[in-house]
Amino acid sequence: MAKFLKFIHKLRVPLCSICNKPVEVEAATIDENGEAIHEECWLLKMRLEQAQKPPKDRVKHGPGQRKNPFLEF
Repeated sequence: MAKFLKFIHKLRVPLCSICNKPVEVEAATIDENGEAIHEECWLLKMRLEQAQKPPKDRVKHGPGQRKNPFLEF
């Protein structure tokens, strides 16, 4: 019985390191720590990290002299 339980434990579905929901192995992405993660969760995490960084224009220009980022190509 103990061997069976060890076998079943190895077959468990990995949990997403962000939302803690099961991740199908076929659809899993690996984060920087080697943990399973949903691709959607990873994209949201990257967007959040990017949104929390201050824009480069604020450093280069004064408060009234910022460039419009939508007009830059």
